Parts: sequence; C-alpha cells; structure tokens
Amino acid sequence: MLVTKVVMPESKYGRKCPYSMKPEGISIHNTANDASAMSEISYMINNNNQVSFHEAIDDYRTVQGIEHNRNAWHSGDGHGFGNMKTIGIEICYSKSGGERFEKAERNAAERIAYLMKQYGWNLDNITDARHTIGTHQNRSGKYCPHRTLDMGLERFYNMIREEYRELTGEQATGTPNIVVNESNNNTGRNVGDIVTINGVYTSSSSTKKLNPAVKSGMITRIIPGARNPYLLNNGNIGWVNDSCIVSSASSQAQNNNTNVALSITVGSKVTLSANATNYATGQKIPNCYKNRNYTIMQVGNGKVLLKELYSWIYTKDLVGYGSNSNTTNNTNTSNRKTNEEIADDIMYKPNYDGWGTGETRKQKLKAAGYDPTAIQKIINQKSK
Repeated sequence: MLVTKVVMPESKYGRKCPYSMKPEGISIHNTANDASAMSEISYMINNNNQVSFHEAIDDYRTVQGIEHNRNAWHSGDGHGFGNMKTIGIEICYSKSGGERFEKAERNAAERIAYLMKQYGWNLDNITDARHTIGTHQNRSGKYCPHRTLDMGLERFYNMIREEYRELTGEQATGTPNIVVNESNNNTGRNVGDIVTINGVYTSSSSTKKLNPAVKSGMITRIIPGARNPYLLNNGNIGWVNDSCIVSSASSQAQNNNTNVALSITVGSKVTLSANATNYATGQKIPNCYKNRNYTIMQVGNGKVLLKELYSWIYTKDLVGYGSNSNTTNNTNTSNRKTNEEIADDIMYKPNYDGWGTGETRKQKLKAAGYDPTAIQKIINQKSK
C-alpha cells in the first residue's frame, strides 16, 4: 500500500504535537467525514485547533502528517495513554460508508498490521488489558470509530489478525471478488438460525479461516454463492460457510425472547422506554431521548441501531414496536434542559450526554427536540 508523508511544520509542533513520544500502541478512529486521506491530513495541519492525528487512511493510500516520535491530540484523554503514547489512525469515508469505506478499512487493517510488526506488538496486544491496539472509545468513552463499531469491532480486529499473519510468514492466497444475487437464497439456511462454529472468516470472500473468539451466533445475512455466505451477529463474529458450522437450530426453535427480537425489523417504528439507562455501548442515555419514537436502521443480536440517534439500543429497552406504527413523537419534558444548559454540557462536559460533534451532534440535538443552530450560537458567544 502507498504511504505518503506530509511534513508537519515545526511552527505547528506546539499546537499539534508538542511532546516527544515512543509509541506504545495504536488508537483507531473513523473520520465521520467523506474526505480523502490527503484532505484530512491537509486540513488537520493547516488549522489551529488542538486536534491532531498521525495518519489518515482511505481506499487508495495512507497519508502520514505527524512523525511517530511525536504525540498527537486524538484520543480525548488529556495527557493519558491515548494522546501521549499511541499512534492515532483515522479511517476515511465513514460518514456515508459503502465500498470506499470498506476498502479504507481493509487498508487500515494492513497498515496497522505493518505497524504492529514494526514496533514489536503481537496478536495478544489486540485484546490486552490496556488495549495496546485499541479504539478512541477505549481511551475516553467516545463512540468512535463509529462505523467500524457499528459493523462489528471483532470483525475489524479479525481483519488485522489476518493481515498480521500474512505479513509475518503465512502465505497469502488472495480474496477474489464475487458477484452474487442475494435475493435467491438456496443455501438451506435462514436468517435467524443459531449456529455453533469451529472457524470464522473476516469477509464473505476471504480464504483465511480463523479461530473464533465466540463459538456460536445468529445468522443475520446470507449471500448465496459466496465463499462464506453467512454473516453472524451483523459482523460482530464474522462470516462462516457450511464447513465452519458444527450444529444449527432453526429460528423457529428459539425461545420467546429470541422470537421477540426477530420480529423487530429494519424500518420498524419503536419507542425508547423511559426506564432505559444505557446505550448498548455503555454510555448513559440522556433523559431527553426517552419516551420518543425512532426508526430501526439495523438489527443486531439483542440490540438495534436507531436511525435518528445513530446509536445502538438494547431491544429490552424498546416498547410499542411494529412495522406499521403511526404514533407521533412524544417529548419527555420532566428533565428537559434549556439551550444554555445543553451548550454548557457540550463545552464543559463533552462526554456527559454523548452529544458528539459535527453532523452527529446536529442529528442528535434535532432528535431530542433542540435547535442545533441556536445552541451553536450560544456556544460561539460563550467562546469569545
């Protein structure tokens, strides 16, 4: 893969990378943008924000803007392990996703594997206690890399493992492109089937069989004709084929809880319970999001991705779901904050309610019934 270096001017060191550093790990991010790696690095270098990262990776190349012997401000943990000891890597095109993002992820897995070999980190460092190979979320709790997390972090880690094994001696056999018709399911298995497995792959076309960290899961997607046609747990486990499956059970044979989860489909309207406490990713759910209606964007194992919040919610915290729901939004005003209080939360307690940044913040504020423009004006006034 092509690696392009862009020189950070020494005049910017004080703002972007003030401290010398010996790398002890990697922090993985998504850009939440649709710009190329060169555009991301150029913007990072040319602005005066105390925000920086070492590398950006797109579907074509890696662009490095800060040497690995300097720190960068990318992990939100102040002078903690992320900002002071890890290489910050941004994966491009995560806003819209699709083929460009998937290629960028594959390039990122290759690059991370290369850096692991260069700095002496091994596969055990992916799951060690301090998350040597970790995410922004590991460092400070922010839901980042957002699309990689949504698609399945273990899936991405398996891609890194595959690249690392190839780089350190295991022969690469390639992953051919496969064009298939997903509408014609002649595999004999169905979405919702629970399977026990002895192996897993990182993609539907991969030839590298890996030892699965989780031995059973639910089929959530089928691509007939693919080398590995069955996606388990929406990518949180990976892809498998019939030779990986030791045993299986039909979705009709599952218990009542499973059947309830399976009745929740993409496009269904659901209400987030007033008793919900935390997102499926662990962060606190703001009260202003509760007792409101949302649209299911993706269905996972015991959880769903809500379109308006762009966050994963446990199915146990949903009420009144159904594909034909016509109920209107209800705003919980018992604990509703003023615009100024929300602005203070964003400025002084950035992780308090998980409002995020940029377009994500706008969407979440709108979903909660707030005016993003009005709140941004307050923030601008307070920042003067």
